[in-house]
Order: sequence, then C-alpha cells, then structure tokens
Amino acid sequence: MSPPKKFFYILLGINLLLIGGLVITFYFADSIAAKRSTEIAVAKADIESNELAIKSFQSLEKAIQQNQEIETIASRVLPQDTEQTKALAELDKFSREANVPIRQISFTPGKGGSLVSPTNIKGVSVLQVSLQCDPAQYEDLLDFLKKIEDNRRRMQVTSVAITPSDTAPGLLDRTNLSIDVYLRP
Repeated sequence: MSPPKKFFYILLGINLLLIGGLVITFYFADSIAAKRSTEIAVAKADIESNELAIKSFQSLEKAIQQNQEIETIASRVLPQDTEQTKALAELDKFSREANVPIRQISFTPGKGGSLVSPTNIKGVSVLQVSLQCDPAQYEDLLDFLKKIEDNRRRMQVTSVAITPSDTAPGLLDRTNLSIDVYLRP
C-alpha cells in the first residue's frame, strides 16, 4: 500500500473515532442534561410547594393569634361558668325588674345536647334560649331588652316577635324572644 493510501486510511479511522467520540459525548451530555433538568423541575416544584406551605402557615398563625385575642377578650368579659340555671335566673330577674312576666323559658344547648361554640371560638359556648312572655306594656318590654343588652353576661337577642293588644294601646298580648347566651367554661 502506498503511503498516501495509508495516510488516507489513518485519517479516515481518526475521523471515524472522532465522530464516534462526539456521538457518545453528545449522548451522555444529553442524558446528564435531562437528569439535571428533572432535578431542577423537582426542586422548583418543592420550592413552590414550600412557599405555599409557608403562606398557609402564616395565615393559620394569623388566625390563631386572632382567636387568642378573642379568647383573651372573652375571658375578661364573660363569666367563668356554663351553668344554664344562672343565665336563666338572670333573665328571670331582668323580667321581674322590667315587669315583663315570663310564661315559658326553654333552651337549646346545641347539637347533641352539648353547648356549641360560635364560629368555633375556643373557650366560648352559646346557649340558645326561647322566651314566651305574658301580656306586658311596650315600654316595659323595651326596658327588659335594655337590661339584657347591658348585662355583664353577654346575651344577644336574635329575634323578637310581638303581638299587640287589640283593645289596649301600648299593651302587648304576647312576646316571643330568642336569645343567645354566651358562656365561658
């Protein structure tokens, strides 16, 4: 074989080796890049997930702080008992002072016979009381409602239904009240 042919075959072999090396290099570089791309995508998803978890934690922490403020206020304002008899005794006292005779008192302690918490506020329970009152003067009813509003134990009148007298002006034949009594265990 002549030297130029030998040289040609040597250059051809070197070129084939270089091309093969480039193909192998690109193959491994591509697989490494795909692996890195997957790792980056996973890391980015983790970062977004962690940011979402942090935002959720911050909003939960804010809600807890607000509930602690509410609980602190409730502990200062509400009496330290859940005895329905004391709440009903207060209502009876207010009715006697205002000259609004109560015919019937009934109360609903909530679901399953236990006190419930309004909007899930820890440390506060609500007792729903229904009152049926005998005939009374309108001004006396207003006085009774004012006493409920101003009392130490927090009560909220949720509904009032009155039936005025057909014969005597200013007289109410019947009054039905619904009252939420807030208690602190």
